Amino acid sequence: MPGCAQSWRLLRIRLLLSLPFLAGSVWFFLHLGPVTVFIAAGFLLPPAFILAEPVSELFAHPFGSLYHPDERRTGPALMFSQPEACIMRGRYDRAMQLYRDMIPAAPGEVRIYEGMIDLAVRHLRDRELAADAFHRGMTAVQTPEDRRRLADEYSRLVALLGGGDGPR
Repeated sequence: MPGCAQSWRLLRIRLLLSLPFLAGSVWFFLHLGPVTVFIAAGFLLPPAFILAEPVSELFAHPFGSLYHPDERRTGPALMFSQPEACIMRGRYDRAMQLYRDMIPAAPGEVRIYEGMIDLAVRHLRDRELAADAFHRGMTAVQTPEDRRRLADEYSRLVALLGGGDGPR
């Protein structure tokens, strides 16, 4: 697991950085008595902040496979609910812009182009915009099954406009 190795390396480095704070905390507590427990606790705060990230990654990494068994998620999570909410409110231009903003983050994600085509056909009734989204999607998606899925969705939705053209 490459993520665990990186977390262990980071933990070792940060543990070295936090040792002076831990030593200071123990010294204050043992040599100056229990009255200085607040000072000793203050010396424990920096190590807690320094060590929190690698320790939490080490505990969380094994459980990440429950949600993403094949790989560790490296890219940003796309928020399809935002354009859908804009569509429900009738803010179609904003929804289309949100779909366009998703493309640089995940250019090969077929759901982006399906959403753009659906929006263009069902709500904007714009055949050219739907065709543009379809062609952009066909050049961006990687797998033949995604291309076929996009072509099927485009054909189905354009047929709703009447006199439907299939994929060109």
